[in-house]
Amino acid sequence: MIASQGTIYTVGTSTRSAEEFIELLTSRGVAVAVDVRRFPSSRLEHFYKENLSILLHKAGIDYVHMGEELGGYRRGGYQAFTTTSQFSEGI
Repeated sequence: MIASQGTIYTVGTSTRSAEEFIELLTSRGVAVAVDVRRFPSSRLEHFYKENLSILLHKAGIDYVHMGEELGGYRRGGYQAFTTTSQFSEGI
């Protein structure tokens, strides 16, 4: 059950700078960033789980890692996974 209705954005990190990423989130009023990467690392150090958490906190954005609950490869495809109770509970 979702307690309050809001907007969910999906944002790829790609090669964004830390400043560009924070500006993207703050310009849209994002209050919580949910990281769904199963293995939260990157070739860019600012997107490592620990560094990203600190970066977001400094910008006033909460960080939650839910890679086990929502991320990674899903047998049958991710689209099918979105129809499961596990996905609904994660959301």
